[in-house]
Amino acid sequence: MIMNTLIVYKSYHRMNTEKVAKAMADALNAQLAKVEDVRPEELAGYDLIGFGSGIYGLKHHKALIELIEAMPAMDKDVFVFSTCGNVRRSTTSRSRRSLLRKVVTSPASSPALASSQARCD
Repeated sequence: MIMNTLIVYKSYHRMNTEKVAKAMADALNAQLAKVEDVRPEELAGYDLIGFGSGIYGLKHHKALIELIEAMPAMDKDVFVFSTCGNVRRSTTSRSRRSLLRKVVTSPASSPALASSQARCD
């Protein structure tokens, strides 16, 4: 089964998140989009969506969090990734919690969310 996949990212400064997002998009044959180029309603057209950014002030970039919080509830496979030189346990919690509230798919039925949750908790 071919999945229609989108990787949404925010990257600036050293552009490490963009490099990781591009590598993931290549590996998954996914579309790649900067967070500022994506509207929440456009996400409905994808089977799998990845959200990523660097960590700024111990959390994902504000634009990424705002997109996740603005997206409508939907039944999707999703994952969150980040790039950071110093990760703390609480760093990805807000993004992950917001995303889990927006998708019907449970972490147990989504390998991407389950593994993300295992690494973040």
